[in-house]
Amino acid sequence: MASSSRFRFEQAGAVLYRFPAGSDDVEWLLVTARSGKRWMFPKGHIDEGLTPIEAAAMEAYEEVGVRGHIDEDRLGRYTYQKWGGSYRVTMFLMAVERLYDAWPEDHERERCWMSTEKALDKLKNAKLEALLRKAVDRVEELSAV
Repeated sequence: MASSSRFRFEQAGAVLYRFPAGSDDVEWLLVTARSGKRWMFPKGHIDEGLTPIEAAAMEAYEEVGVRGHIDEDRLGRYTYQKWGGSYRVTMFLMAVERLYDAWPEDHERERCWMSTEKALDKLKNAKLEALLRKAVDRVEELSAV
Protein backbone atom coordinates (compact mmCIF):
# COMPACT_ATOMS: atom_id res chain seq x y z
CA MET A 1 0.00 0.00 0.00
CA ALA A 2 1.50 3.34 -1.03
CA SER A 3 1.90 6.14 1.48
CA SER A 4 -0.06 9.34 0.86
CA SER A 5 3.05 11.42 1.48
CA ARG A 6 6.53 11.20 0.07
CA PHE A 7 8.46 12.29 3.16
CA ARG A 8 8.22 11.74 6.91
CA PHE A 9 9.57 14.26 9.38
CA GLU A 10 9.88 14.23 13.16
CA GLN A 11 9.32 17.50 14.99
CA ALA A 12 9.08 18.64 18.59
CA GLY A 13 7.33 21.53 20.25
CA ALA A 14 6.15 22.99 23.51
CA VAL A 15 2.91 24.13 25.09
CA LEU A 16 3.97 27.19 27.11
CA TYR A 17 2.36 28.33 30.35
CA ARG A 18 2.76 30.52 33.43
CA PHE A 19 0.92 31.64 36.50
CA PRO A 20 0.94 35.46 36.56
CA ALA A 21 2.12 36.99 39.86
CA GLY A 22 -0.63 36.92 42.45
CA SER A 23 -2.92 34.68 40.39
CA ASP A 24 -3.99 31.05 40.47
CA ASP A 25 -5.18 31.25 36.85
CA VAL A 26 -2.89 29.72 34.26
CA GLU A 27 -2.03 31.62 31.08
CA TRP A 28 -0.87 30.11 27.79
CA LEU A 29 1.63 31.67 25.39
CA LEU A 30 0.70 31.26 21.73
CA VAL A 31 2.64 32.41 18.69
CA THR A 32 1.56 33.15 15.16
CA ALA A 33 2.71 31.13 12.20
CA ARG A 34 5.07 33.05 9.93
CA SER A 35 2.09 33.93 7.76
CA GLY A 36 0.55 35.67 10.75
CA LYS A 37 -2.77 34.02 10.02
CA ARG A 38 -2.82 31.19 12.60
CA TRP A 39 -2.10 30.97 16.32
CA MET A 40 -0.15 27.89 17.36
CA PHE A 41 2.44 26.41 19.72
CA PRO A 42 6.13 26.59 18.79
CA LYS A 43 7.41 23.51 16.99
CA GLY A 44 10.10 22.54 14.54
CA HIS A 45 12.43 19.86 13.24
CA ILE A 46 14.58 17.87 15.61
CA ASP A 47 18.12 18.72 14.56
CA GLU A 48 20.71 15.95 14.51
CA GLY A 49 22.23 15.44 17.94
CA LEU A 50 19.26 16.93 19.83
CA THR A 51 16.71 15.05 21.88
CA PRO A 52 13.04 15.92 21.33
CA ILE A 53 13.04 17.84 24.65
CA GLU A 54 16.10 19.85 23.60
CA ALA A 55 14.50 20.58 20.23
CA ALA A 56 11.27 21.71 21.92
CA ALA A 57 13.25 24.09 24.16
CA MET A 58 15.16 25.43 21.17
CA GLU A 59 11.95 26.08 19.21
CA ALA A 60 10.38 27.83 22.22
CA TYR A 61 13.34 30.21 22.33
CA GLU A 62 13.71 30.75 18.56
CA GLU A 63 10.00 31.18 17.76
CA VAL A 64 8.65 32.74 20.95
CA GLY A 65 11.64 34.05 22.94
CA VAL A 66 11.20 32.04 26.13
CA ARG A 67 13.17 29.70 28.32
CA GLY A 68 11.80 27.53 31.07
CA HIS A 69 11.39 24.11 32.61
CA ILE A 70 10.13 21.34 30.34
CA ASP A 71 8.17 18.46 31.83
CA GLU A 72 10.02 15.33 30.68
CA ASP A 73 6.78 13.40 30.24
CA ARG A 74 5.56 13.76 26.68
CA LEU A 75 2.30 15.72 26.60
CA GLY A 76 1.14 14.22 23.33
CA ARG A 77 1.68 13.82 19.61
CA TYR A 78 -0.12 14.93 16.51
CA THR A 79 0.47 14.64 12.79
CA TYR A 80 -0.14 16.94 9.85
CA GLN A 81 0.52 17.01 6.12
CA LYS A 82 2.43 19.82 4.39
CA TRP A 83 4.41 20.23 1.16
CA GLY A 84 3.97 16.56 0.23
CA GLY A 85 5.29 15.35 3.57
CA SER A 86 3.94 13.86 6.75
CA TYR A 87 5.01 15.51 10.01
CA ARG A 88 4.77 13.89 13.44
CA VAL A 89 5.12 16.40 16.28
CA THR A 90 5.96 15.35 19.83
CA MET A 91 4.81 18.01 22.28
CA PHE A 92 6.02 18.82 25.79
CA LEU A 93 4.75 21.12 28.51
CA MET A 94 7.01 24.06 29.42
CA ALA A 95 6.69 26.32 32.46
CA VAL A 96 8.01 29.67 31.19
CA GLU A 97 10.64 31.14 33.50
CA ARG A 98 12.12 33.85 31.27
CA LEU A 99 10.60 35.99 28.52
CA TYR A 100 13.01 37.83 26.22
CA ASP A 101 12.29 41.20 24.61
CA ALA A 102 14.20 40.17 21.48
CA TRP A 103 14.58 36.67 20.03
CA PRO A 104 15.58 35.11 16.69
CA GLU A 105 12.12 35.19 15.03
CA ASP A 106 10.63 38.28 16.73
CA HIS A 107 10.36 40.09 13.38
CA GLU A 108 8.39 37.17 11.86
CA ARG A 109 5.90 36.28 14.59
CA GLU A 110 3.61 37.69 17.24
CA ARG A 111 3.21 36.18 20.69
CA CYS A 112 0.43 36.64 23.21
CA TRP A 113 -0.43 35.35 26.69
CA MET A 114 -4.03 34.11 26.81
CA SER A 115 -6.52 32.53 29.16
CA THR A 116 -7.47 28.93 28.47
CA GLU A 117 -10.77 29.99 26.92
CA LYS A 118 -9.18 32.56 24.62
CA ALA A 119 -6.38 30.16 23.60
CA LEU A 120 -8.93 27.46 22.72
CA ASP A 121 -10.77 30.01 20.58
CA LYS A 122 -7.60 31.25 18.83
CA LEU A 123 -6.10 27.83 18.03
CA LYS A 124 -8.84 26.84 15.54
CA ASN A 125 -7.33 23.37 15.15
CA ALA A 126 -8.85 20.31 16.83
CA LYS A 127 -5.48 18.63 17.39
CA LEU A 128 -4.00 21.72 19.05
CA GLU A 129 -7.15 22.29 21.10
CA ALA A 130 -6.93 18.69 22.37
CA LEU A 131 -3.28 19.27 23.32
CA LEU A 132 -4.21 22.40 25.25
CA ARG A 133 -6.96 20.56 27.13
CA LYS A 134 -4.43 17.87 28.02
CA ALA A 135 -1.98 20.57 29.13
CA VAL A 136 -4.63 22.11 31.40
CA ASP A 137 -5.09 18.74 33.12
CA ARG A 138 -1.31 18.22 33.42
CA VAL A 139 -0.73 21.68 34.92
CA GLU A 140 -3.47 20.94 37.47
CA GLU A 141 -1.72 17.66 38.35
CA LEU A 142 1.68 19.37 38.70
CA SER A 143 0.19 22.19 40.80
CA ALA A 144 -1.42 19.72 43.21
CA VAL A 145 1.96 18.14 44.11
